[in-house]
Amino acid sequence: MKRKIILTAFAATSLIFSSTQAFALINFSVGIPFSHSFTGDWYDGDAVESDGTSGMFIQVGVPILPGIGIDNYKTGVKSETHDIELDTTIYNLYYLLPIPMINLTLGAGVGSTTLNCSVCSIYFAKGSASQ
Repeated sequence: MKRKIILTAFAATSLIFSSTQAFALINFSVGIPFSHSFTGDWYDGDAVESDGTSGMFIQVGVPILPGIGIDNYKTGVKSETHDIELDTTIYNLYYLLPIPMINLTLGAGVGSTTLNCSVCSIYFAKGSASQ
């Protein structure tokens, strides 16, 4: 009797906490950006460079249904005269294909990007971002 209970409990927990996406009840993903690069030149001809990035990405989903996520990060822009920051927020919709042993995800995201600085806000409006 004890043996049957132990085997049943083991089988149930193996299905619930399996390492493959096919048996997982929920998938959850969190990440941080390592870099954000862009190209362009300042009015004096110097190249525009990134001054590091910070923020996070979060995604949550369940099997068979589409998942949702948000990317929210800030990227500093190197400038000798102004404190400039690029704020990006993107909302994602994705689908994790139910293939055992393979984590294949298809998705898209839309959001906005804002250039924050004391002088820049006069010249630049909020822009759109997609991925």
